[in-house]
Amino acid sequence: MLYRIGHKRDVYSCGCKFHKRALQEVYAGLMILDEEYGYERNWEEEGGYAMIAETAEDVEAIKVYIDIEKHPPEWVTTISHTGITSALFILNNEFTIIVYMPKEILPQSLLSELED
Repeated sequence: MLYRIGHKRDVYSCGCKFHKRALQEVYAGLMILDEEYGYERNWEEEGGYAMIAETAEDVEAIKVYIDIEKHPPEWVTTISHTGITSALFILNNEFTIIVYMPKEILPQSLLSELED
């Protein structure tokens, strides 16, 4: 299932089956987005949210929101000891999305950007 999460308060109740350490990173990322974009923002329209993909089908669903094959991320990194990657996409000055997914389903376009 593809999860779209707009605020840090929703991370642990979203139902995602990621490792606790990975969810802590999602929380930390959303904490920054909440601080930068505001806690009361309409994140679906104004940006500043996270997406969590658990399956290859979820990766395909992400493409409704981001053309991950053509839009380069600012960075792609692995969350220590989890097998989960995170990628930051800045779609314009006011619209940021952080995408989290297992490394084994990471598309080639993102795998080539993975920081060591």
